Amino acid sequence: MTEIKSCPFCGGEFISIRMVRLNRRSGYRASCNGCGITQRGIVHPSIEAAKEAWNRRSETEQQAEPVAWQTMETCPEEGEFLVYIPSERPEKRMQVAQWRKNVKIIGHIFHFDSRPPTHWHPLPAGPGAEI
Repeated sequence: MTEIKSCPFCGGEFISIRMVRLNRRSGYRASCNGCGITQRGIVHPSIEAAKEAWNRRSETEQQAEPVAWQTMETCPEEGEFLVYIPSERPEKRMQVAQWRKNVKIIGHIFHFDSRPPTHWHPLPAGPGAEI
């Protein structure tokens, strides 16, 4: 059985694999119980497949030192990054944010419709060409 790696974002060691239903398909996906990041939008046919997908890291990401979360005061005016929003629901805590000139979007919600984020984090490098 595959050993599951810690969270690439917060370093959390408590990773859950849950069965979920997505677009009339059932399957498994991993999520961090610490920061709430999850394999959104995809499901895997088995627990083992979900673990393997969670464990996949780009070569640069494996060698890089973890970047600490930063307060919103240091957040760039424009760009794309992760934001942390205090919530009782783990899957709502971390979202991808897109800040543009006059528009701020968190996930699929305009910023003014959601709770304000407290911290931000640069997006990690995408998977390498081997995937």
